[in-house]
Amino acid sequence: MALGTRMTFIPKKYDIISIGAYALSKPQTKLTHLLHTLELDYLQHTSEFADFDEFIAALHKDPNKFGPIVKSHWDTVISEVPKVPEDKFTEDGLLETFSKEIADSILKAVTKWNAERYDISIALVGRSGDSLLSTAQFSSFHFWGTAAWSWGEKGQILLGQSIVIPRNENIDSLFLRSSTNLRLYRGENTFKGFIEAQYKYQTYEVFKQSLLFNIGAEFRLGDKFWVVATAGINNYLDTPDPMSILVSSLDIRYGLNQKK
Repeated sequence: MALGTRMTFIPKKYDIISIGAYALSKPQTKLTHLLHTLELDYLQHTSEFADFDEFIAALHKDPNKFGPIVKSHWDTVISEVPKVPEDKFTEDGLLETFSKEIADSILKAVTKWNAERYDISIALVGRSGDSLLSTAQFSSFHFWGTAAWSWGEKGQILLGQSIVIPRNENIDSLFLRSSTNLRLYRGENTFKGFIEAQYKYQTYEVFKQSLLFNIGAEFRLGDKFWVVATAGINNYLDTPDPMSILVSSLDIRYGLNQKK
């Protein structure tokens, strides 16, 4: 049995509140300035149109009839908002569409498989000799921490740390297993290769220190299953005659959440 928690942190520039604030402020400030230029153009045509929104609708229909200068102003606005629904060619509609496009682009960036993020997990593990909760006792403490950074469009740098402290009846010594892992990914979410280095230290095994070098690949099998294959060399460091052992693994995993 185990009791634990997991926390995920993302950069402030990517959190939902910041995305909303950015979409409603900075992008709109830029577009508002461009629309203000169009408003000055509109003042030259107030006798032809009931309001500014009607002027915008006319520009959308045929900007050439207003001359090259006004057309260039309109082209600048449209270059900032290239995908405007037909019913949004108004001042408010352009601002709304522009903000939505900015927010969507930021959300797409942060939800990519290689987006920057930080995770921390802790757990207390217990065990019971007779499967009764009343006889359960502490077995071990677990900590996991990972930090991930984007490495271009198709890569990720992953740094991880895990610590396990098993129960020890001897109060004069500490049982500890610690591992630090660095992994570099390249590829797409559905298929990516990686290289990896891992340092492990443990106080209660024959081999206390080891350094693992791995290469591997992860690929999706269907919608929910993943295959992870690795091969490498595990180097035992604290023996009189350090030795290296070839290691390999093949795992099949089930994933609930998929990111593109």
